[in-house]
Amino acid sequence: MLWTSSYADLVEQFLPIRIPIFKGLLGYRLLIINKNDQSKFDQVQSLADLKKLTLGQGRTWGDTHILESAGFKVVKVTKYQSLFYMVDGGRFDAFPRGVHEPYGEIAKHPELNLTVEKHLMLSYKMPMYLFVSRESKELAKNIETGLNRAIADGSFDEVFYGDPMVKSALEMADMKNRRTFYIDNPLLSKETPIDRKELWFDPKTLP
Repeated sequence: MLWTSSYADLVEQFLPIRIPIFKGLLGYRLLIINKNDQSKFDQVQSLADLKKLTLGQGRTWGDTHILESAGFKVVKVTKYQSLFYMVDGGRFDAFPRGVHEPYGEIAKHPELNLTVEKHLMLSYKMPMYLFVSRESKELAKNIETGLNRAIADGSFDEVFYGDPMVKSALEMADMKNRRTFYIDNPLLSKETPIDRKELWFDPKTLP
């Protein structure tokens, strides 16, 4: 058994339980920027405005393909750590990260002039599924049944919102008050349950 982001080629190899275990939260992306560049992002009013800026990503990351497919200009590198030094040095404008990631990453690089952009957020569907062997259909069915019961009785959300990583991300990111730009994820399987609203996190529901 494994759990990871769902892409169409992965679904061909393993049997997914199509319940996003983090409610799609990791598909919400904040931007790591140079502190001196906030005024540049203050001018962004539309997705078209944002696409005029350049983003940094890992060369082989699924997110890179998603962003390029949406029309973003992406600077691709092999080494993850290089991305922090490159955005600090102005090699690109922003480094998109999942809402749980940027604050801790910036704290690990106090020598750099980095911050989380204040007002904007990118979003695309990125479910994290549990996967089992394609021969384990009975196991997959039992897990899916259990997760659906937890969703129905509210215990799934209780565990989700009580998770320390989720709580910290929601407290720091101010997601409800950000201007959010939604883009498609062409890597999703057509069986992704995007119409089941109860499975997906929505920042508009935050208190």
